[in-house]
Amino acid sequence: MHWVPPDGGEFYRPPPKGRIARGLELTRKSWELLCGERRLWVLPAISAVAVAVAAAAIFVPAAFLLRHHGWKISVLVASTAAALPLTLISTFFNVAFLATVDAHARGRELGIRDALRFARSRFRAILAWSLLATLVGSALRALENVNGADLVARLFSALAGLAWSLATYFVIPILAMEQLSVRESMKRSAQVFRRQWGPQVTGDLVISAFFGILVMPGLFTAFAGYTTLSNGNTAAGVIVVAIAVLLVAPVLVMSNAITQVFSLAVYRHAMGAPLPTPFTEEDVRAAFKPKKPPFWRRWRRKGAEKE
Repeated sequence: MHWVPPDGGEFYRPPPKGRIARGLELTRKSWELLCGERRLWVLPAISAVAVAVAAAAIFVPAAFLLRHHGWKISVLVASTAAALPLTLISTFFNVAFLATVDAHARGRELGIRDALRFARSRFRAILAWSLLATLVGSALRALENVNGADLVARLFSALAGLAWSLATYFVIPILAMEQLSVRESMKRSAQVFRRQWGPQVTGDLVISAFFGILVMPGLFTAFAGYTTLSNGNTAAGVIVVAIAVLLVAPVLVMSNAITQVFSLAVYRHAMGAPLPTPFTEEDVRAAFKPKKPPFWRRWRRKGAEKE
């Protein structure tokens, strides 16, 4: 039974048990924060529009000019050409967005112009990180296409990509909160990851799985549009693809915003900084239970106690 506070207060909700339940709770808190401050959606929405426009301006012409070299080559070259600009744009707006959320956590308001001005002041670090992330991503994709070792190369690429994404998970919050270089940000991110990897991974998987389900109707619609275009019905195909974009775009905006807020909350807790409302110390502390030492250390400790 839950304890009912006097005078008609709210029900007491004990911290959820289980790693997945704690990850779901923190994800819900991230959504609650964004819904409570509607203006926080402005920068993620602008970022989505900017990325879409840049992708259309770079990817489509490059793929069209190289269409005679085959579909695979044209898409690969167009993706490579668009990778750095798209990474730079998304990182720039994510830093501005998290600067706004961080200011909210500190009890002050940061307008859209001020947030963009702050991101411009960090442009060198943002550019350096975008370039590094693009180079690593391109190297991992190239590794997947190595001839003669497809299975091994793809497995290594997948594992290396996972390790890279986890170790650099907090780089964007650090760029938004700290005046650190990219090298120092990556080092700090890896240190926080080693301490908080459990809730970080669980929360990220929960967010990815939830929004992966929500994006499925849009993906099916996009496949239907591609099939319609392939059959030569251009007008109907374009309409179906446009509907797919309208279905997918809001889900991607929400997923990115919630992921960024979640990462900021995890990082602020790791650094001992105040948490943004509605996150509470009790909720986050429950999500960051200390990891048990390895089995051999526990066994060695028991042996020492017996002696």
